Amino acid sequence: MDIEQWRAHVLEPLLEGQEPTADVEALGGLALLAADTDRTQDYVFESAKLPEVRGGSWLLDDLNLNRIPTLFRDHGLAGTFVDSDPPGEIVYTGGGGLLALVPAEGAEALAHAIEAEYPGVTGAATITADRRPVTPAMVINGYPDGGFGGLVRWASNWLSRRKEGKPFSPFYEALPHAARCQSCHVRPAHKTLFSDAPGGGRLICPVCERKRLDRSLWFDKYQKCYNVRAERPQDLSEIGQASQRRKGYVGFIHLDGDRLGDLMFTFRQPLEYRDFSVRIAAAVENAVMEALHHYLSPTEVTGSEARREVGQAHLVGKPVVIHPFEIITIGGDDVWLIVPGDVALPIAAAISNTFSQNAPRRPNDKKPCTLSGGVVIADDHNPVRVLRDLAKDLAREAKCAHGEAKADVGYIDFHIFKSADMLDRKVSKLRQNYPYTLPAGEKSLRLLGRPYPADVLSALWLALQELREYDFPTSQMHQLAEALLLGRHQSSLFYEYQRVRDKEGHFNRLDDALAVVQDTREIDPTPWQKLCDDRYSHQTALWDIAEMYEFVPRT
Repeated sequence: MDIEQWRAHVLEPLLEGQEPTADVEALGGLALLAADTDRTQDYVFESAKLPEVRGGSWLLDDLNLNRIPTLFRDHGLAGTFVDSDPPGEIVYTGGGGLLALVPAEGAEALAHAIEAEYPGVTGAATITADRRPVTPAMVINGYPDGGFGGLVRWASNWLSRRKEGKPFSPFYEALPHAARCQSCHVRPAHKTLFSDAPGGGRLICPVCERKRLDRSLWFDKYQKCYNVRAERPQDLSEIGQASQRRKGYVGFIHLDGDRLGDLMFTFRQPLEYRDFSVRIAAAVENAVMEALHHYLSPTEVTGSEARREVGQAHLVGKPVVIHPFEIITIGGDDVWLIVPGDVALPIAAAISNTFSQNAPRRPNDKKPCTLSGGVVIADDHNPVRVLRDLAKDLAREAKCAHGEAKADVGYIDFHIFKSADMLDRKVSKLRQNYPYTLPAGEKSLRLLGRPYPADVLSALWLALQELREYDFPTSQMHQLAEALLLGRHQSSLFYEYQRVRDKEGHFNRLDDALAVVQDTREIDPTPWQKLCDDRYSHQTALWDIAEMYEFVPRT
């Protein structure tokens, strides 16, 4: 087969939704190749060590964005659509997924090569790749209909069935007498690292050892974009030190596009699908970079013991200047970040707001695309995986609230993780009980206003910053929040009593902050808001404000 003829007479016309100018079968036929990574978060977050989380993510990003396109070139295909002219075979790559139109005769070998590459490089992570022969009519008209988006939906169905029936995944037998890896605690260790460290070093398995690369695609992009050099953080404690208001607290952020997957199924032509996905990925990446650059700058911290494990024993206990964040990954419309606890909420809101402003509009109704997500603010001693699981749960709550509101802006949910109260219950179940819900007759009282639209959360944060500038006492804020647990009438009386005693005008600014997120009227009364709801009679945002206020630094 002449690949240039195939590309010129088959691929190019099909990408634009037109009939091929040559006999497709005579040139070897056409196939749709699809691939998607398998449970990659389990691979990335199986270790609590930040360098290994970072390295595992880098390996997957490198595979998805660099190594897999290289496999296409090794098989005689273009392998990329960014720099090639005419455009290459890959319609979409990113976020662990792949979609390509390839010659049928080499599609099976290419799928097998892709599946072999992931465990070959990582030792544990896998990807499912499969292909189906398609006709030009199927690409142009969709299958069973709906244009190219209909074909993509069909592909996602058979790829999901292939994922469920995969016969092989990497297996490491852990015999009873074998020492376990002290990073993943799953596989048998094969060597000891850092034998000069306190405690005699650390046992590690070959998979976790491969992750110890101390590389980050997104960290390098950030430094190149803003030309600001600093060290990478080596554990959560170094990021937590950069939290000005509450030392030792970090914010774990997970943001995800709202129904963008369903939107992708509506595109009629492959080039439309490709162009939209590229613009979405660029808008997400730019929003993340802008928010980090606006809220954070290189910070001097004390080097942690983790420095010893990356060959920097001389920096343990010594000052080191770091970028106080970790971009775990930005995959398509999916974002995972770790930042200091006192800027986690404004950063998450800024990313969502900036994305909505700059992302392409939805082609069907011209409404803005949105990002919703969850933010966990927690002590830096908590395992990364625990924070990851809670952030995912919060993101689901935020996306549900966005869907119910049919909003044109993303929603942000958050939780201040101060105890183990989240370890055995989901967010929705936890919030149905004391102290987040109080029984009050036929209907209960809801002490939370979250999740919030991202623009409202940004406005609330600014209002709280003004309160902080005017030295509204944190202790008084806690007293107001604790009074809510006494019930609606007593808490309202206490609120008004404190207002009368206020000689500084603080309560006028607190009222302004409440007014950002709720409509409080005299008949409710302050700080409560009457609801038209089957379960709750009233709701207040004061509990949210009190929790947030602890982390609001001075400007």
